[in-house]
Amino acid sequence: MNAHVYKDGTVGSVRRCFKDISENGIWWDEEILETNYNAYRKLSVYNMHGFPFSTKCLITEQHYTSINKKQCVVSFVLRFDEKEVSFLGQFKMYFSAYFIASIFEDNLRNIKDENEQFGS
Repeated sequence: MNAHVYKDGTVGSVRRCFKDISENGIWWDEEILETNYNAYRKLSVYNMHGFPFSTKCLITEQHYTSINKKQCVVSFVLRFDEKEVSFLGQFKMYFSAYFIASIFEDNLRNIKDENEQFGS
């Protein structure tokens, strides 16, 4: 069996993500589907644990727009893979969107704090 090893941050790489630094509670897996360095990433989000709702075939797109050399604006799009849209899935997404948005906001705050701590 041949296993592919992907460099973290490249197309095909997979990682496990945790909402809390203790790695308890809410967690999920992500696979990078597309990337354009410092501009765009498209991820598949799956294997969700601890969410009030979970769904299959969730896609997130992350857009990065530079303001200056040290700042950028990050925007997120959360959607379903076009092949897997169902009424129940849309219903779950609608009610989960606010919860998922709070996780993104927490992660961005953590990244900002860490960057400021290390002077990046």
